[in-house]
Order: sequence, then structure tokens, then C-alpha cells
Amino acid sequence: MSKKDLQAEELIKLSGEEEIFNLESLITDGADARIPIEINFPTKEGTKKAAAMIRPLTNVEWNNATRIARKNFTTTNEIELLKVALYTKDGEPFPKELVEKLPNGVVIKLVQMLGEISGVEVTEENMKLAKEMLSGF
Repeated sequence: MSKKDLQAEELIKLSGEEEIFNLESLITDGADARIPIEINFPTKEGTKKAAAMIRPLTNVEWNNATRIARKNFTTTNEIELLKVALYTKDGEPFPKELVEKLPNGVVIKLVQMLGEISGVEVTEENMKLAKEMLSGF
């Protein structure tokens, strides 16, 4: 059996187990995706469910947000990420001044969701490590 035949056979086996997608389509679809989310938002009257949308960030967008936070000590990496990725439930960009007023716990939860849809594992340990690395700059 030739190398080409073996590759074709392997693809058939893989495709039977799980669906394989065209990478180019995933990239172009992902850049325009708006994913509806629900988040628990703390209020004086207790926790309320809130709706919004987020979109996956590209590597360049994620790194640019980090760079902005590194240069500007009045913001955080998480806030800068959400300024790019957070949308209202109607699909409009979320006002930047409101992103800055989000409670810390909500910010952390949103960034975890953002990481998941952007293919980044965002854990408390990774976030702490990133903050420690940025504090040296």
C-alpha cells in the first residue's frame, strides 16, 4: 500500500469517528462569529441573569490587548480583551466605558468564556502567572 493510500485510509477512519472541518472555513467563520452568552450579574437585589454576545479573538487581537494593558497601568489585560470581544445582545459593540465598570467576578467569568471560544485555556493559575509576568514590565 502506498503512502497516499495509507493517508486516504487514515482520513476515512478519522472521518468516521468525528467530523473534520476545512480549516479555512473555520478561520473565516470564527472571525465573524457572535456567540450568545448568559452571565450571572450581582446586584443589590441578588444575582440577575444577563445576556450578551462575545466573539473569538485572533492571536493578533489577543496580543494587542495584552500590549495595551502592559503600557497603560489604568487598565487590565482582561478589560482590554473584553473591549474587543464583548457585544450587546443585539450584536453592537459593548460600550468601552461600561466594560471598565464591570464587577471583577463578571470580568473573570467573561474572559474564561472568551478564552474557551478563542482556543485559549484561561485558568486562574494562568491569569495569575500572566499578571506576575506583566508586573515586571
